[in-house]
Parts: sequence; C-alpha cells; structure tokens
Amino acid sequence: MKYQAKFGHMAFAFIFLFQVSAHSNAELPSATQAKIDDYLSALAEQGEFSGSVLVAKHGELQMAKSYGYANLEHQILNTPQTKFRIGSLTKQITAATVLALAEQGKIGVDDKVSKHLPDSPDTWSEITIRHLLTHTSGIQNFTSFKDNLKYERLPSTPKQTVDRFINMDLNFAPGSDFGYSNSGYVLLGYIIERVAEKPFEEVVDSLIFKKAGMTDSG
Repeated sequence: MKYQAKFGHMAFAFIFLFQVSAHSNAELPSATQAKIDDYLSALAEQGEFSGSVLVAKHGELQMAKSYGYANLEHQILNTPQTKFRIGSLTKQITAATVLALAEQGKIGVDDKVSKHLPDSPDTWSEITIRHLLTHTSGIQNFTSFKDNLKYERLPSTPKQTVDRFINMDLNFAPGSDFGYSNSGYVLLGYIIERVAEKPFEEVVDSLIFKKAGMTDSG
C-alpha cells in the first residue's frame, strides 16, 4: 500500500471475490472467513488497510466486515454502509458519458476543445476531445501541483479547477506523448456540462446510471 503513508487520512474500499465451483451451493466456510478476517485485521493494525470487505457468491452476500476508520479526525469507524470516494473510477464514467453524447451528435471525439470552450488559450488550439480521453493532451496534471494539498478538501466548481491550469504551459505537443492527467478529465466534465446544459451529475444519472440500473456510485 504505497499510497498509505502519503495519504494516511484516506480509506480504501476493497472487494474480495471468492470463487467456488459453479456446481456448489456451499456457503463460504467459516474457516475461510476467519482467514480473511485475520489477514485484514493484521493489515489494519499495521495501518496498511482501512476499508470494507464484501464477499459474495452468485449474487448472495457471504461476508461483510469493515476495518479502520472512515474519519480519523473524529474516530468514526468504517462500516459496511460507509460510502467511499471512488477516485479515478469516475474517469470511466466520464468517458462513457462523452461517448453517449457523441452518439446523440452533441459532441465529436475529434472536436477541438476550443469549439466547446471559446475562451481556451491558444496553446490548446490543437487539443481535441480524443486527446483528453486518452491522456495525450499535454495539459499539466493539477493534482501534481505543489499547492494542491490545500485544495484537496475544499469545494471547487469545475471552472475554478480548470482556472488552476488553463494558463499553464503544456508538457508536450498534443498527441505527441502520454501523460496521465486528472486535469483532462475535469475538463471533460466541464465540457459535458456546457454541451448538455445540465450539471454533470444530472447528465451522468440520465445517460449512464439509470440505463445501467445504478442507484449509487459510492
């Protein structure tokens, strides 16, 4: 858990999949549950794991147990009902939303960013939606900025976040290299709102969650 030392305040959610024979209807053995519990309890005591574990078989919950704290500051324990931030898993949802809008003809993956953000800088003139989707835009990753920690727990609108990197030099010419960029995906979310003329969460709920039968992403 190399991120634990750096982000000690964060809780991590894990899903453990227990595989059994397709012809077996046996429940998860208590001895196996005990082994899982012993293993994770030891990690939790060492400060290397904080989160919830769910084990299911054929859609039936076999084990649900939580370890560590949801909030260290206030000593709030994790429970199987604790909602965890899903972090960069949101990128898949954002990308799917862009493609759903593309199917509706509201955006094109080869559109220039400037088409949807007329006030974007000249340095972004060759950046396309595809570049943002594939981390090849060259836009600097705002989560790597030295001052980022002070913003981590503060509310910020998409525009406020975009303003933090919009005037930064590019790391490379668009399409010439790969550079993981949270900035690109914040920018995609911002463009989604402008294209759909609705808040990001409403667009995702309509185009992704409801169609997938999802009532929760946390």
